Amino acid sequence: HADHLIREMLEEPIATRDDAQYRVELEVARDEYEDLFASIRSILISVDSEGIVRRWSSAAEKSFAISAETAIGNSFAELPIDWDWKAVLYAAQVSQEAMLPARVEELEYSSATEKGKLLGLTISPSRRGGYLIMGADVTSRKVEERLLMERERFYRSIVDNIQDVIFETDAHGSWTFLNPAFERFSGITVNESTGRSAFENVEGADRICALRQLLPVIRGDQPATRFQVRYKQPNGLEGWAEVHVEAQRDEDHSFLGTFGTIREISE
Repeated sequence: HADHLIREMLEEPIATRDDAQYRVELEVARDEYEDLFASIRSILISVDSEGIVRRWSSAAEKSFAISAETAIGNSFAELPIDWDWKAVLYAAQVSQEAMLPARVEELEYSSATEKGKLLGLTISPSRRGGYLIMGADVTSRKVEERLLMERERFYRSIVDNIQDVIFETDAHGSWTFLNPAFERFSGITVNESTGRSAFENVEGADRICALRQLLPVIRGDQPATRFQVRYKQPNGLEGWAEVHVEAQRDEDHSFLGTFGTIREISE
């Protein structure tokens, strides 16, 4: 596991022997480790049992505008980082007491040039006391998530308020999704209809015609079809509807069901 490997590397004591070749190899390994540490894009901060910073990655330098030279050897809790110190130090305490990693989600901080940025931190306990902080800027991801949620709310508003019925069925022709317009159209609630046959309220003679129209779409001979059917509401009223249907398929092109729209065309 990458996190575990990094923690081991940060914590592993450097053994010494009289063997000159071993010392040379050890120095080479140390240089390679330092190069690896410098290349890591995540924020990595190692704090000892006294609360003193022992490691400070280049990503930490960039994020907090504090050089490794300034940070290393000084008290971590006294560094001028503009974030919620109470949350960070509490997570570090919990991590050390439980000897398990602790997460700080969406920690707001200010960089040298921007305010209101967000970090995700994992704080892991050290076997010799202290802890290791690993973090990454999650601002862009969170912004994208918020935009996606806003788009979903926008499209949901359209689906919920459009006059036409929007539907999905499974491969057996049962309703799996219906927007609120279906209740106005059919006189039956969405909850009552979900899971029931899409042909249940279609006039008998029109069911055969509708199936004939649907078969080429189900077989994959054509992408979509449009047809008209008569339907009956629970109160006995009869109306006409125009149905547009397309097939839903998986990656292997197997038929999964249909989706489409229904429009009331009764005069």
